[in-house]
Amino acid sequence: MATIKEVAKEAGFSIATVSRVLNNDPKLSVGSDTREKIFEAADKLGYRKKIIQPQIKNIAFLYWLTDKEELEDIYFKQIRLEIETLAKSNNIELTTYKITDGINKIPSNIEGFIAVGGFSSKELSYLRNLTSCGVFIDTTPDPDHYDSVRPDISLLRKGIRKSALSVELTIILILMKIKWIFVSANFAVI
Repeated sequence: MATIKEVAKEAGFSIATVSRVLNNDPKLSVGSDTREKIFEAADKLGYRKKIIQPQIKNIAFLYWLTDKEELEDIYFKQIRLEIETLAKSNNIELTTYKITDGINKIPSNIEGFIAVGGFSSKELSYLRNLTSCGVFIDTTPDPDHYDSVRPDISLLRKGIRKSALSVELTIILILMKIKWIFVSANFAVI
């Protein structure tokens, strides 16, 4: 991958000018020919801007299954592992709470949650008092308040999966103050 220094040399401009053009500095006054030459050089050299993902903090992962239930159905273990992996790779600070911890263990300062498993109406009420940002995986217990992501069962029946009883979760989670955004494959957002 090319550097700004290499793009500057190729385009024939200073590193500072190239950096400011590639970062769309609104205070920089250069002609369209200069911009075009810099962008052409960047494209020619394969320059790609490094994107730093901001950390998303205080997300609760509510894994509302017992250890026995997880052992009996590898599907839920796969979901748990994928969520933990994707959270880490997308700079999401995830704290796991299990059903054995109880709903009251979840702190009041969470920004949002991801939930797997079955929840009682009392537990759902508790969650509504904590945050309006949440998503349930594989169930839709509170569609008036929270989003859910459910597997496309037709793909499971066709055998399109990595291994027996597992589902490929490709969810990139970004918690925004207003709404959850999902990019998913083989899942329908409800």
